[in-house]
Amino acid sequence: MTLSEELSRAVRTVPDFPEPGVQFKDITPILSDVDLLRKAVRALAEPYMDEGITKVVGIEARGFIL
Repeated sequence: MTLSEELSRAVRTVPDFPEPGVQFKDITPILSDVDLLRKAVRALAEPYMDEGITKVVGIEARGFIL
């Protein structure tokens, strides 16, 4: 199974949240699976590993952790 498939299977869909017609994608199951989270973070970082990047700054209004 590919990482993309693993992640897709782990994401939980919550129908009609926060309002009817919206399908909320809950990534909490990924965050609670240490191995899967590690794979996801590595996949995000891998293309930049040889770029000499020493710091990453992310600004997001809700305080999202990734």
